[in-house]
Amino acid sequence: MIKRSASYVVQVTPGLRVISMNTNACNNENFWLDLNNTDPDGELQWLVEQLQDAENNNQKVQILGHIPTGSGDCLQWWSWNYYKMINRYENTVRGQFFGHTHSDSFTLFFENANHTARATNVMYVAPSITTYSNHNPAYRIYEIDGNRPDSSYSVLNHLTYYLDIVEANKQPQVTPPWILEYSARETYSMSSLFPEDWNNLFKRFADPAHDADFVLYNRYHTTNSGHSCDPQCKRNLLCEIRQGRSGDASLCDDI
Repeated sequence: MIKRSASYVVQVTPGLRVISMNTNACNNENFWLDLNNTDPDGELQWLVEQLQDAENNNQKVQILGHIPTGSGDCLQWWSWNYYKMINRYENTVRGQFFGHTHSDSFTLFFENANHTARATNVMYVAPSITTYSNHNPAYRIYEIDGNRPDSSYSVLNHLTYYLDIVEANKQPQVTPPWILEYSARETYSMSSLFPEDWNNLFKRFADPAHDADFVLYNRYHTTNSGHSCDPQCKRNLLCEIRQGRSGDASLCDDI
């Protein structure tokens, strides 16, 4: 029975906790926040306590949530406080897994919220298994380092599978196949998936000399739906990667 907040923590192994956050606490369409827009139900305070306890016990944490905290759908005050927590506990938080947008993307966190500084963490935003305009359904499998007592519980790779709606509708009587769309490490030639590796990939996306990499990213962003991307679209997608804090234009000022 959920009595409060709908956030919870699960001790998966002795070295790993999974924390699920109720991001309706930052949803800009949640009118109940007009009653308390500081820390509804004490959720952020609870998160700090969980992260501090994990740090004290030399444990790692994976965070699950719905609305990406840099999204315009997440209220600024909540988002900025969450950003500070992720930076403070960067050695404890080994993964952030969110959804909501129905698109395939990732978001970087930077030391002191300065995009010229070191990347401290990455939020994975997975595509949706439900149908959505100009998107194919998709799901993702994450590979996590976690088979040893000294495991880092960091993300080693992720594999995304999609279902081609156009092809499926041509033969409605046939069960359509789920197709491997891409492997992050293989597709983007990444040796590892640490935050700075993703930041280097972002720099490749922004460099016209590596436009082929961005074309791939845009293709996967809408799960092989064939959606084109003009210069303004490219800027928006690049800004989305930098936008770990809702409403912080400074994170995109040089794009």
